Amino acid sequence: MAEKKQQEIVAKKSGKMLWIIIAVIVVLIGVGAGYFFMAKSSDDNETTEEQTQEQAPPAETFYFAINKPLIVNFSRSSALRLIQVSVAFLVEDANTLEDLKKHEPMIRNNLLMLITAADPEALLTPEGKDKLKTDIYHEVVAVLEKMTGKKTVKEVFFTDFVMQ
Repeated sequence: MAEKKQQEIVAKKSGKMLWIIIAVIVVLIGVGAGYFFMAKSSDDNETTEEQTQEQAPPAETFYFAINKPLIVNFSRSSALRLIQVSVAFLVEDANTLEDLKKHEPMIRNNLLMLITAADPEALLTPEGKDKLKTDIYHEVVAVLEKMTGKKTVKEVFFTDFVMQ
């Protein structure tokens, strides 16, 4: 009888061990399949990115920074007295860099007039700064279009913005 009980215990342990082995095998198969499909998906994404890069080569871009900051005094009625702004432009070709250098005095003049006309209180807000950036963009494009017949400035950046 003791032998029979021992055989039943061994049979139960063997059955449990068999189920554990089956579970481990199923998990390993799942992990392997997941890795296979994820690696294949990653390879497909890399191939698509490579094809996109081959189709549209990135255009070379240049930056032009006005060499001196633009400094404007506000009226005495304003709580703010002074603004100092440094500006840079994103352009796509070297010819535009030359045009910006050539016409920098006119651009500086127009930007100083533009900043002088701005509401100093509005420039304290992000919306006011965005509006100033948009106005600067339009002014520079207008100068270049007037002087060269081209609109080649892509974006304006503030590299320094101080108000006191």
